[in-house]
Amino acid sequence: MSQPQGSRYALTFIFITVLIDMATMGVIMPVLPDLIRDLTGKDLAGASFYGGGADAVLCRHAVFVFAHCW
Repeated sequence: MSQPQGSRYALTFIFITVLIDMATMGVIMPVLPDLIRDLTGKDLAGASFYGGGADAVLCRHAVFVFAHCW
């Protein structure tokens, strides 16, 4: 049984989108602590507090928004 052509394009589009998202996360995550440290003027411990809080908020927001998809 062959798949319709549209579903193949849709799967390719989703794969490329996820690939771009993962690449951008791989670029920003190593830079984020220094960026937060420069913006807040705190040391690395203070910057990690802000970074961890932002990460937790973003993860909770993503779960809230996309939980109905499962």
